[in-house]
Amino acid sequence: MPPLLKVAGFETYMDCFQSKLAKPRHSSEVNIDDKYTDAIDEDTWYRFAGLSDDLTAIDTGLEALLALYHASGVVSIKPVKAEQLLPQGRASALKLASATYRELVVLKFLDPKNITAIGRFETMLKFLQDKHGLTRAEIEKYYRDNIRGLVSEIVDKNIAKSRFGKPTAQALTDIKSIITQFFLNPTRDNLIDMHQRFRYYANTDGDRGDAAADVLENSVYSFNLDLGNAVLNPSRLTLK
Repeated sequence: MPPLLKVAGFETYMDCFQSKLAKPRHSSEVNIDDKYTDAIDEDTWYRFAGLSDDLTAIDTGLEALLALYHASGVVSIKPVKAEQLLPQGRASALKLASATYRELVVLKFLDPKNITAIGRFETMLKFLQDKHGLTRAEIEKYYRDNIRGLVSEIVDKNIAKSRFGKPTAQALTDIKSIITQFFLNPTRDNLIDMHQRFRYYANTDGDRGDAAADVLENSVYSFNLDLGNAVLNPSRLTLK
């Protein structure tokens, strides 16, 4: 299994499965220990590998997160800390479903004509609903009610990673606001707002501006690589 981008909101959980022999190059990535991947049964593996274009490989952080949580072989050997962070049960399943829905929101915005990929995510959400007794309405409500807090958490984590120090308090407030607004209402205007704010920060206020641009960029990338690319280069998108 290649190094995988950690899923926003589940970074500490995914670190519990980190291999001691293969450290990732970046703190945003995780190399899952072979003992956990080997414990994923075939049915579980192919169910969750089916989210990405490669239907046979678990090659995204979300696929790994879902498989590690659901595989009975992993449940019996996973670290105590992992169980404490995300115990088996409906509340944890709702968090996982919300993360899956978040990816669907971004996919529908960036690639609305990709019916095949959208269908895979819809199928996965239906599976999570049926398995854990969830409804689509409560998944979407959980997502809306918690996205602001998650964005704030991700932005705060990225402050420490900035190469230019800490942005101003006002810049941090604005960054959290515009990212949250996009996830609540994914429109081209809100994407362009993030892009223009990034450009503004990068070209003003010296290191404080560079710090704000750095935090904004890294925070969006923490959620979704394709979304990060779109924020930096929105002209490449053809959105309907």
